[in-house]
Amino acid sequence: MSGEWLESRTGKVKLPDDDPNIFRVYIQSLYAGNIRQAESDKSSEARFRNLGQLYVLVDKMMDVHAKDQVVEAI
Repeated sequence: MSGEWLESRTGKVKLPDDDPNIFRVYIQSLYAGNIRQAESDKSSEARFRNLGQLYVLVDKMMDVHAKDQVVEAI
């Protein structure tokens, strides 16, 4: 991070609108190479809601590969 942004000075990016559990799924997907949802997401409603939230997050991150993974998971 560089430039005159607050985040470049503090080294932290705050994402107050994003669910930490969804962010955790994103980080795990970066390491694992695929999307793994929690066992608690067994209902299709919860699964699709979480995948929708994940898609919004990875779109913010401009991560095209992760967006493709989410679409495949849906």
